[in-house]
Amino acid sequence: MNLSHITFQAYHGKFVRHPIRGDKMPIVVDEFVDVAFGTGAVKITPAHDHNDFTVGKKHNLPFLQMMNEEGDIQLIDEFEKPIECKYNV
Repeated sequence: MNLSHITFQAYHGKFVRHPIRGDKMPIVVDEFVDVAFGTGAVKITPAHDHNDFTVGKKHNLPFLQMMNEEGDIQLIDEFEKPIECKYNV
């Protein structure tokens, strides 16, 4: 989120939980977020694209790999089989 956006200032330094993994994730403040475009808040997926990678490195975010090199979803602890993961997501 961009700290200059008044709506989100109360969330600075707080955390949210990942809806599938349950991991605690930080809410980060970065000028990369354009307050004139959209809501002024974005999700950052560091292993997804160049912009997210740059913000992820800057804020020391974890780079989670959800798929292997063959394109298969890597098993998540709560699910025993990939098909279960597909339908539970």
